[in-house]
Amino acid sequence: MGDLILLCVAAEELGIDKRDFRWVIETRSAPWARHLGLDHVCYDEALLGTDESWFGAAGREAVFREVLDEVLAIPENQIESWGRQREITMHNLFFGGKLPRVVGRLLG
Repeated sequence: MGDLILLCVAAEELGIDKRDFRWVIETRSAPWARHLGLDHVCYDEALLGTDESWFGAAGREAVFREVLDEVLAIPENQIESWGRQREITMHNLFFGGKLPRVVGRLLG
């Protein structure tokens, strides 16, 4: 829900009326969207729902199969772990980044 709240704050800062467009959100953010009276659709419900219009002419099964085939075609040795993909290094402000790298390393 935090992402929707943050986007609402950003919209206000930019002078954009949150009710001028339709929000595509996760189900967990729906209570906040309803509270604000936002026009919204929950994409995670759409993936498993009965409305086939989300998937175009091909339909749900064909789209899911295409995505699955693409993902399974990636060789396992080319797939990085989630943490490795999001690894960041933060420098200690007090020491001005002068600590050894091993001391100041945080993994995502």
